[in-house]
Amino acid sequence: MYNTTTTIIGVQHEGYTNGAVLFKQVYKDVPTAVRGGFMGGSTGSGALSRRSAVIATTGDSYAHSDRSWLLGAGMNSHAWGSRSGIINSLESKTTQGKYGQLILNSRGVLTEDNYVTVWGYNADSISKANTSVEIRSVSGNIKSKGTIQAGQNFGDYAEYFESQSGQEIPNGYIVTLDGRYIRKANSNDTPIGVISGTAGVVLGDQMFHHKDKYLKDEFGVTLTQLEKKEWHDDEGNWYEEEIEVPIPNPDFKENDEEEYLSRAERPEWNVVWTCGSSIYANRQHSGCE
Repeated sequence: MYNTTTTIIGVQHEGYTNGAVLFKQVYKDVPTAVRGGFMGGSTGSGALSRRSAVIATTGDSYAHSDRSWLLGAGMNSHAWGSRSGIINSLESKTTQGKYGQLILNSRGVLTEDNYVTVWGYNADSISKANTSVEIRSVSGNIKSKGTIQAGQNFGDYAEYFESQSGQEIPNGYIVTLDGRYIRKANSNDTPIGVISGTAGVVLGDQMFHHKDKYLKDEFGVTLTQLEKKEWHDDEGNWYEEEIEVPIPNPDFKENDEEEYLSRAERPEWNVVWTCGSSIYANRQHSGCE
């Protein structure tokens, strides 16, 4: 079948390895396909766009735009904007003309930006000011108005350093810098910290890509540039914004055949305690008092 707009309900198959081939895709069982706005397990709410969905939602709540949706929402919640949704929330709204918005476990929260995930609470009004936690997809920035706690017995801050030997240094050893690398400290060395396994905050990892993928200035700050993005909504209204994105390094050649490993996954990178309340040090074997 090559028509992806066909409605399919309650179709079963017997005697065939696969249930269906729809638009060149093989399905083990015949899928259920319902076109138009979808509403399931909901009352007093609706999916107003032909490509929207409302599930387990109540209380005058609506998904207005294509690819917008509500799940477990209620009390006058409204999802506007492409790829925008509201989950387990009351009295919350995404903004028309924006996209990539997600509200989770909240009440009274309003999003006004693209590629953003938020949590928050206020029972008196609907506002962006009610946000408690915000995660930005483009920058990777996380903002929280509350306390972030680490479940460790000790409250140390630590940083990744590369070992001179290229090997892992066991926890508790006092280390010193030797050029750009660390090694076990001797009695006449100046220590910079202790190898830690209980750090509450660990800095200096390169979790998702190589450190040279983007250009940096002389102080190690990633250089960025503004790119203009234009898009239009389901009503044909055009929008534009400038997004700050990192500048690719033209001299960096990515190896597609080699899987990138973060520093946490490589033995030569060690977590070194540099600041905090307390840390266990293996004085006997480090040779440093």
